Amino acid sequence: MTDQHSNQQIDALKQQIQLLEEALQQSSRIQQQWHEASTQLSASKQALIQSETRHKQIITCAFDAIIIADKNGLVQEANPAAELIFGYPLAQWRGKNLCALIPDKLSTLCQQLHTADISTMTHPQIEASGLHMDGHLFPIEVTLSALDSSENSIMATIRDISERKQIMDKLEQRVAERTATLKKLSEAVEQAPEAIMITDRHGIIEYVNKTFTRTTGYQADEAVGQTPRILKSGNQDDHFYQHMWSTITSGQAWQSRVIEKHKTGSFYPAMLSISPIMNESGEITHFVGYHQDMTEQQNLEEQFHQAQKMEAVGTMVGGIAHEFNNILAGITGNIYLAKHQSELSSELLDSLNTIEHLSFSAAEIIKKLLAFSRKGHVVMKAIPITSFCTDVLKLHAVSLPENIHFERHLCTDSLFIKGDSILLQQVLINLINNAHDAVSKVKNPSITVELKPFKANKTFKKNHPTLASKHYACLTIRDNGCGIPSEHLKHVFDPFYTTKEVGKGTGLGLSMVFGTIESHKGTIEVEQNHGSAFHLYLPLIEQNSSTTRAHKTTDLLRGAGETILLVDDDARVLSTGQEILESLGYTVFTACDGRVALDMLKKNNKLFQLAILDVIMPRLGGVDTYRRIKKIHPDIHILFTTGYDLLHSLNKELKGEEIFILNKPYSVASLSQIIRKILT
Repeated sequence: MTDQHSNQQIDALKQQIQLLEEALQQSSRIQQQWHEASTQLSASKQALIQSETRHKQIITCAFDAIIIADKNGLVQEANPAAELIFGYPLAQWRGKNLCALIPDKLSTLCQQLHTADISTMTHPQIEASGLHMDGHLFPIEVTLSALDSSENSIMATIRDISERKQIMDKLEQRVAERTATLKKLSEAVEQAPEAIMITDRHGIIEYVNKTFTRTTGYQADEAVGQTPRILKSGNQDDHFYQHMWSTITSGQAWQSRVIEKHKTGSFYPAMLSISPIMNESGEITHFVGYHQDMTEQQNLEEQFHQAQKMEAVGTMVGGIAHEFNNILAGITGNIYLAKHQSELSSELLDSLNTIEHLSFSAAEIIKKLLAFSRKGHVVMKAIPITSFCTDVLKLHAVSLPENIHFERHLCTDSLFIKGDSILLQQVLINLINNAHDAVSKVKNPSITVELKPFKANKTFKKNHPTLASKHYACLTIRDNGCGIPSEHLKHVFDPFYTTKEVGKGTGLGLSMVFGTIESHKGTIEVEQNHGSAFHLYLPLIEQNSSTTRAHKTTDLLRGAGETILLVDDDARVLSTGQEILESLGYTVFTACDGRVALDMLKKNNKLFQLAILDVIMPRLGGVDTYRRIKKIHPDIHILFTTGYDLLHSLNKELKGEEIFILNKPYSVASLSQIIRKILT
């Protein structure tokens, strides 16, 4: 019993010891957990302290003003940036009202804050004006956020956006300026006088301006999406376009004259310039083409070339006139001497008169040639063009075949022009003769002459910019003949150009017409429509303009023994002239040029009352001889004679001086009369 009882006590003691060990282990675990918890709490506290320190540093160092206020907007706390932005020291911030600092927009928002649940608020952001301590307003950006739902605090983050505003204003100004510049550039391109086309790098048209439409006839919607081939006329070959394409695709500009085709199918000359447009990488993105209509310039160039041709013809005719008139002067002088020989039969006298008449007729032809080439002296006087045309047409109508229907439509207006009636008559007859030839092989041939007043319009002024008059007489000679082929049309006024058969035309007719009309300060236009029509425009003058007809006589006025020095380089003219002057009662000495004449005057400077000088002479011409003679013998009288003053030396060198001129060939009566006029 005793042993059993002891064992039981031992077992109970073991259990207690075991329980005590377990309790000690549990206590150790709790102590360890407590230590761990204490360590974690210390770490959390340290982290919280660090976080609070970090947030305070962030708020203190922030560039934006951070202001904490209650629900009523009263400031509880502000950071240093608020002092910098608004100017108030930090000590003065507590108790300030946000609505006073931001007066224009925040008041409404602050009123809403009184009733709003801050915990549910979003972060409203507004732009407003802040009120600085010194009283000036400046732009700010305000962000509001809920800070503490229990105390209903709000936090306002305020940023000074003055600099940003200035940058934005400058940026907006630059954008506005750039937009205005682009608008001006766009308007300049749209209103440019040249046709402008922009294509992509493959040549597809993307843009055309208004002038392009006026020049080509294609509207913008018709051209866009097409290629420039719509203007291809066929006047340039494939090699031409290959060279153009290789040039512009290599990045170089290209320019050339071309013939382009209008939408209607007609052709017109143009100056085409193409430039590549490149991006920043140097890659071609587009091409811009400038098409300048050269029609007007081409017309002016053709007029200039025509003037040059007429100038060349005039120079040639002037040279011929000088020599030819000297020959005629010798002929007419010898005829005069022959006629005054005794015992002439009436038949011989008639023959001499005929030769004399033909000689002076030849001289008139030379005058006309000079006038046609604008080198001669045109006798201009007021002409009533209506009655003039009536008289000329009345005389010329009888020369036309009866099968030609000849119509005259002459206005009844009193139109006066200033012109040379002989030249204008020749113009009219020449054009009617051309019309006669044109209708010779057509059925129902018809020629119509019209005369009407014409007032210059914009088109006329543009086509004839050198003409100054506003009112014209328009004389039209129209026929229903074969017309003028288009390839010949631009050459019709060229000298020696003719489409007639050999022996039927000299090629001078229309060039003479052209020269005559231009010498009358007018112009001529050609129209092709079921035949040809030539429109002559002659400037009108006032009706009271008039000229006095010169009264010519054939009376011979004899001399009284005066001594004359006759100077001419043509020996035949010199000898004939001496005989004529001596037959008129003068004492005559001759000199073959100016130097010989001066030598004679130096020896006998008081012997001569008159010197007759040829204008064009070798060694010393008439003008230089005249000046040197006047130095030797100031009282001597001078008479100039000339076949044709090719260099216009009299007009150039002696402008303004009173001089006497007699043109070769001259009649003996004219010579005798002008000598007596000079000497008396």
